[in-house]
Amino acid sequence: MLAELVVRLDRPGVAYVLPESGRPAWYPGRYHDPPASNEPWLTEALAAVRDALAHVAAAGVPPERTVLAGFSQGGCLAAEVAAAGGPRVCGAVAILAGALLGAADEPRAPLPDLRGLRCFVGASARDPWVALADVERTAAAFAAAGATVELRRYDEPEHAIYADEVDAVGALLDSSSS
Repeated sequence: MLAELVVRLDRPGVAYVLPESGRPAWYPGRYHDPPASNEPWLTEALAAVRDALAHVAAAGVPPERTVLAGFSQGGCLAAEVAAAGGPRVCGAVAILAGALLGAADEPRAPLPDLRGLRCFVGASARDPWVALADVERTAAAFAAAGATVELRRYDEPEHAIYADEVDAVGALLDSSSS
């Protein structure tokens, strides 16, 4: 799905790194399951995203010019990695139909200082896989940590990337390349 997003973005001069899990999914359960129930796949998945960001940094791309984006499970991974590393690992994050991992009723430590991080969060109110309330909690957690957050809600029944989200990710890329 993210490869399809790259085609739809049509940004010459922008490099894309698309890590793959090597499995049908990044982790076997749902984002709201206890993280331990998604191991060892979850740790491997988070490491793959961090490794991809390290590869980008090693190529000489500074964090402020790096946009981390993910859809569905990838959106959840992007949220977790950006929440942990913030502006030190990327200048912007796009969380598409994703949320921070763990059940809503599980206590979670506040996120570290994320000032300087631009964050786009998009999801459908009728998405059968990701609850809008969890998406909204994710956006609120990023905002409380100082990130600049744009949250867009859609009233579509699909678990999909919407044209409006493609435009939003494109805007993040454009502002990161200038």
